[in-house]
Amino acid sequence: MNETGRLPLIVAVSGHRDLRPADVPALEAAVRDILARLQHAYPTTTLVLFTPLAVGADRLVARVAHAMGIAFRVPLPMPETEYRHDFTPAEAAEFDALLGLAESSFVLPYHPGNDDANMRESVCRAKQYAALGAYVARIANVFIALWNGLEGESLGGTAQVVAYRLYGAPEEYRNPTALLDVTDYGPVYHVMTPRVSDPPRDVVPGNVQILGRNRVPLPSDPTEPILRGIEAFNSDRARRKGERDAGQRLTTVRDFAEYLAGVYKSRFYRWLDSMFNLAALGAFVLAFFAHGATGGSGLSDFYWVPFYTSFIILAYIIYRFVRAGRWQDRFLEYRALEIGLTVQQTWNEAGIRANASDYYLRLQRTELDWIRAALRTVHVLDPPITASVDPGDCVRSFVRGQYHYFTTVARREAESVERAERFARAAVSLVMIGTVMLVGVFLQKCFPTNPLVVLLNVGIIADVVLHYEWVVHIILAATIIGAVSHEYPRQCAFLAQARRYEIMRDVYGRALAIIDTVDGADAEERLRISREVGLEIGCEALAENGEWVVLHRELPIEMLHL
Repeated sequence: MNETGRLPLIVAVSGHRDLRPADVPALEAAVRDILARLQHAYPTTTLVLFTPLAVGADRLVARVAHAMGIAFRVPLPMPETEYRHDFTPAEAAEFDALLGLAESSFVLPYHPGNDDANMRESVCRAKQYAALGAYVARIANVFIALWNGLEGESLGGTAQVVAYRLYGAPEEYRNPTALLDVTDYGPVYHVMTPRVSDPPRDVVPGNVQILGRNRVPLPSDPTEPILRGIEAFNSDRARRKGERDAGQRLTTVRDFAEYLAGVYKSRFYRWLDSMFNLAALGAFVLAFFAHGATGGSGLSDFYWVPFYTSFIILAYIIYRFVRAGRWQDRFLEYRALEIGLTVQQTWNEAGIRANASDYYLRLQRTELDWIRAALRTVHVLDPPITASVDPGDCVRSFVRGQYHYFTTVARREAESVERAERFARAAVSLVMIGTVMLVGVFLQKCFPTNPLVVLLNVGIIADVVLHYEWVVHIILAATIIGAVSHEYPRQCAFLAQARRYEIMRDVYGRALAIIDTVDGADAEERLRISREVGLEIGCEALAENGEWVVLHRELPIEMLHL
């Protein structure tokens, strides 16, 4: 990453090699405008450019980005020594100069069937360029194409790379780590770029439009929610950058995601409790005083009005404040990001070649897309390094930690459900007792000499000892307690969470048992089973967390209806 704990936006480029020299200033201005707009719209988010530094458009964008202080990385379609065969001596010198300015460079794996021996064959070479195009089209948050807008059949050419971005790359070039991953696609920032070899046409070089599927111009970038989600995380991170969590300096995206999730969880539930308490107090005031608790007459009977109004207004202000701050959504999204990065880290340490973004939130491809994009960005910018730890030990550590966590929270949520049910049962009992007393008052008033009524004596007890108006207040108070005891657990999804946590506790318990049984096996078998368990339990963790996020997003904070 280019800065501690920050999520950058990946900007990738594809374009023609044979640019017309007269068009270069207009093309540079167009690219500069796109990058400047992104910097202005997302001020706390840095940009990282991915460019293969091929002749022409790739190098033009690299020069503009470097002049604007934007770092760039160089994915190479083949080993550098082989790549140089596509350049003249002057072009190779320019390549060296730009490569020296790059933040880093790396070589993509050979396409299946390709190797060092056949790289001079035109078809094999074209497949490497096609694989490169599919790669940059897939990883980009923003994709810029310096393209003439014409169809092209050249394998790995700009027209095909644009198609990979708009419709998704063919299976041959997608190379996802998840077999059932949904094809990724996105819009293209199309910079009109005539070629030297083009026939004369009436076009404006440097004209920019955003293309969607079917190459239809769009009024705005449909991926803006993804970019805003990343910007929101970076903005929150910037505000919390100097803080410490449990005495440890926050250094990675995962550290900040975990910390921010905790901050917004605490803030959300603290104010949710306040909102419920104020609404309940308002209901108590209304119940006790609006129904004649003062026992007087005239204006003094309305002293309760400002108290009731104040409680309800304060509750509503808190409701609007929490909704406007998106505290619940931010808590959920940052927790989701943390879990995704935790699973990815475990897979990396265990040598499991899988990308969490390929498995995460497959069915939630709207507001939560930014989390998948963030997971992919972290995976791309911080590629896994072969760890020295034992894969079995790191998988066991992850599973054991999750097992203890779900054991604890399953018990806690079950206790919360039971506590709420006790309050609700007590409230219902009070309502029933009060109702019996009111019936006794009614019978005592209507049939004062009836022997059965005199024998029961319930009405006299209620009327003389408590006064029947207070019986009404007890019923009202019990009703309010019962409503709160029912609504608060529903808002917090205690019951659904308790059941889900118990299931996940059992899943992790089973995984831990499997890992423990292979300790005596040979190293190869132990490694195989550890990785199989790690991959499957990671997928279960991602699926469970995705369902947890959706569950809570379907229960947005609401005013207590009393």
